[in-house]
Amino acid sequence: MLSNRTLIMFFVGALMVMLLLQWSPDRWLQQQLVSKASEQGIVLQLDKLSMKGFTVVATAVVVQLPRMNAIIVNRVQLSPDWSQVWDGEPGVHISAAMEGGKAEATLLWLGAHQMMLKQLKVAADLVPLRPLWYPYMEFPVDLRGQLALQGDVMLHLQGAIHPTGHLQLRCLKLATSLTGIEQPLGDYLLQLDGEGEQPWQWQLSGGKVVLLDGHGAITTAGPAPQAWGLSGTVVVKDGQNSRLLRNIMQRRAVTLQLSGSMAHARLLPLL
Repeated sequence: MLSNRTLIMFFVGALMVMLLLQWSPDRWLQQQLVSKASEQGIVLQLDKLSMKGFTVVATAVVVQLPRMNAIIVNRVQLSPDWSQVWDGEPGVHISAAMEGGKAEATLLWLGAHQMMLKQLKVAADLVPLRPLWYPYMEFPVDLRGQLALQGDVMLHLQGAIHPTGHLQLRCLKLATSLTGIEQPLGDYLLQLDGEGEQPWQWQLSGGKVVLLDGHGAITTAGPAPQAWGLSGTVVVKDGQNSRLLRNIMQRRAVTLQLSGSMAHARLLPLL
């Protein structure tokens, strides 16, 4: 069986040969991608695949990662990452367009059932992405806004996931309809750092109408994201010239303790 590294080198080389021979490899390449994804425990479906030079374009793509919700993408573009090829670490640059957002990253296979997403960037509207997280964490309020995610992360696709890396998630122009009327809250920053089997450390800050300042850990040892353990504290305060928290809880500030799991998160006031 070909190693992941060998397969990517073959993929890059095959693109060059196909271009020279003017061969139409669409159906063959589609079968190879689906087959290789299946070996990694990934269910991959796509409506159409075509080639433009060294670039592979797929439309109506459905990606089902192990123990996670399916990701539906309108269009995916794959091309060799030449900088990685010359460094002896063949990689594939991926860009994707989905409802309300776009994403890009460089994909590197590090070994059996391990992959690295380098320079991951995601920009998306919060509302269309709700189906991805609602089964894992049911928010008590209706949140709207823009997401901007960036960083590097390594994933294990079999057994315990144990993601490793650094991610920054910015929530921009966040708003809620908690009071029945859409209420702007502000911009927030969530930073995540993890290594190996150690819990990920998270830090949360930001806000304008409602200020948030928190930290804690995410235990990723479980076999599925729904089972990942949550812990930490979040201090919630009314922002300048704001009475939102006071009107709801009769307090200008409250410290909340986070516990439970991604599927059953609990935020309770500390007495």
